[in-house]
Amino acid sequence: MATAVSAAWNARGRETISPPHRPAGRGILRPVPTLTCSGCGTDLPATALHYRFALALEGEQQAVDEAPAQDTRETLARLFAALEAADAAELEAQVHFEASGVLCPACRRRLLDVVGRAPAGPH
Repeated sequence: MATAVSAAWNARGRETISPPHRPAGRGILRPVPTLTCSGCGTDLPATALHYRFALALEGEQQAVDEAPAQDTRETLARLFAALEAADAAELEAQVHFEASGVLCPACRRRLLDVVGRAPAGPH
């Protein structure tokens, strides 16, 4: 029976252990590691072809116009006021995001089609 924690880990493409079903000599059963594709949720045996990924998105924005303002103090005061009024968690989410997991071959192809850099041939 999966717990909420193991289901969450499994949903992010982390390794899980399937129920024992493979004989490991003298009738002893040994658990077989499985992986879950982060894209489609398909369970993959650890021996199947799969791709690990790590994604980091970092936001950039020019906060102040490059042309020097007549009154730098006024410009900085407006910038600080806007930063103080904003939610810190929301600002952080806009600036940095990380994810990692496992993809099956079909989801890898879909991901590479989206980012537009599908390599030719197997890699």
